[in-house]
Amino acid sequence: MTIAVFAAYVLFEPLGFVISSALVVTALTFYYGNRNIIIALLVVIGAPLAIFFLFTHALHVSLPQAPWF
Repeated sequence: MTIAVFAAYVLFEPLGFVISSALVVTALTFYYGNRNIIIALLVVIGAPLAIFFLFTHALHVSLPQAPWF
């Protein structure tokens, strides 16, 4: 399942890094058995945003952005 989700992750590139990463994290979080909605929401929203801002602002790495940016 993990390989399939990461293979599909490539298809989500037009959505941008944050949204596509949130979708992947959501799928894997619930697949591996996390049923705590609050923890899942914190991870789904927090992890991609933290990684995006760290890479774009601190490390100056270009990541795919959503079409509306």
